[in-house]
Amino acid sequence: MDEGNFAQLSCIAMTGDEPLTISWTFHGQDISIDLGILISPIGSRGSMLVISRVGHGHSGEYTCTAKNEAGSESETAVLKVNGMSGCCN
Repeated sequence: MDEGNFAQLSCIAMTGDEPLTISWTFHGQDISIDLGILISPIGSRGSMLVISRVGHGHSGEYTCTAKNEAGSESETAVLKVNGMSGCCN
């Protein structure tokens, strides 16, 4: 993904009993609002992570964890950010 672009990751729990809790981590740590990342629910079984303007600080592993009384399951996606090419805006 190029620096400055919009990024979106979705996490949907297709199976599992409700209620479900869905959370995100970045490099294994809770996501701080300081990173410019917005997390929104998608109904009762999903969550969306949005970065409106990707920067190099956003490069890395994003893990979504769905949890209920029976246990939890996680999936990880890697975001790679390329530098800006060309010149000036």
